[in-house]
Amino acid sequence: MPVSKRIIEEASTYFVDKIENFINGTADEMISILSIGRTFDALKMYARKFIYTSDEAQRIEIAGYAVVTGLLEHYGLLLKMKRDDFQYFIERDEIKKKSNLDLEWRIYKQLSRRMIACYRNTVNDKTTDTDEWIVRAHLIIDYITGMTDKKALEAYQNYMGINL
Repeated sequence: MPVSKRIIEEASTYFVDKIENFINGTADEMISILSIGRTFDALKMYARKFIYTSDEAQRIEIAGYAVVTGLLEHYGLLLKMKRDDFQYFIERDEIKKKSNLDLEWRIYKQLSRRMIACYRNTVNDKTTDTDEWIVRAHLIIDYITGMTDKKALEAYQNYMGINL
């Protein structure tokens, strides 16, 4: 069996067996627990030493980090909003007059309608503020991770004023 398949099988079995620990945030790091962990560490070290050392690969990685960090910074503005203000966006699909949330509104309008529908289906009056914030964070992370590299770069350049 290929090493990658063994890593995936062992990691998924461990995850399923310890799902409660993952939910509670008490799970141990898989690499240190799994028998295949040392093999994974060796592969990771090899990749760092021989694969991702070229100047081009390093520049791409640094640029990717800047793009992701920049997107999180901008979309993070939606996490700083009060729940009521964000709910106003969701429920009315418009900005509240005199709210000073013009930038947040424009960023919100970039989000996927499908993902907003998932948020709307998850959050209700009984959802605590903490849980609502987590669902909102999930919405943003899902949106960013679903972007193609090209879309992420275009959004980043737009937010940074590099390209319009």
